[in-house]
Amino acid sequence: MTPLDPATMTSTSSASASALGSSIAASAESAPLVWEKSFDQLLNRLRQQLLGQEQFTLTLTAETSQFMRFNRAKIRQTGQVLDGNLFLTWIAGTKTSDRALPFTADVATDWPALQAAVKDLRQEIPQLPDDPYLVVPAGHGASRDVYHGQLL
Repeated sequence: MTPLDPATMTSTSSASASALGSSIAASAESAPLVWEKSFDQLLNRLRQQLLGQEQFTLTLTAETSQFMRFNRAKIRQTGQVLDGNLFLTWIAGTKTSDRALPFTADVATDWPALQAAVKDLRQEIPQLPDDPYLVVPAGHGASRDVYHGQLL
């Protein structure tokens, strides 16, 4: 098991996206592989939903870590954390809006939540002012950062 393995993965697309997630059922060793596979599936589905001039960025942050709680020099609790979040930024013309969602790495669970977020963002964006700081993503870029810790 990896004692500490927080990770971030980002993708952009002219139809754009990024991610990484967690599965409570997955072991610490296989969790990043499950996260990436699930993220890629969500990303591909999301790209197919784009209309007209829409673009998006999708970012996944996730963590796999073990912990111990001490009290009076005794170990009181040990455990493992598998946690992930998706951050979706929807871009329509010169307007942007975003949502944060939990990531379970189960496409059957995550996809309906992502679809609902896109629906809400599409309704919200026309009411927003232009974003003067908008930098529109170019291409289908992706980035991936993994930070390993060896504390135990």
